[in-house]
Amino acid sequence: RVLNKLLENEKSLDPNLRLAVLLNKGQAATRKAADLPDPRPMLVSAIASFDRILDSPGASRFWKNQAAVHKARCLEQLPDDGSALEVYYDVISQAPALGLSPEEVPEYTWFYRAGFSAIALLQKQEQWGAAIRLAERLAQTGGTRAIEAARLADKLRLEHFYWDDTE
Repeated sequence: RVLNKLLENEKSLDPNLRLAVLLNKGQAATRKAADLPDPRPMLVSAIASFDRILDSPGASRFWKNQAAVHKARCLEQLPDDGSALEVYYDVISQAPALGLSPEEVPEYTWFYRAGFSAIALLQKQEQWGAAIRLAERLAQTGGTRAIEAARLADKLRLEHFYWDDTE
């Protein structure tokens, strides 16, 4: 109720405060969904909040990536793994530092969360090649979890005897 009350006058809110309220509203709906016998309506409501952030023209990559990861997690709970995977791929399709303005910093946190979540979904679907290629892509970013991604790619190759013909 408090979050809805704040959003009644959202045009007068500071843009970052508006995004934070929308994010909190979506997260609250996601948590509430876990306690319901039919979580679908609450998850759909959460996704709507996250979509509003994604549709906000002035939102930074940090806000958009965070909203996208939360949205994808809701989609996984529906379950709609295919759509969740698409949302994760949308996040990782942009390199963390690509196209940023001089005052923006590269956004690695949600980029890696999306990447590792996508890898987990691909593993669940036993798509070893796609999981390995994605882990290798994350490893090439040079960010804080690049080494972890490279190790995961090696581990998956060894566990599933997966070798590309190009090697």
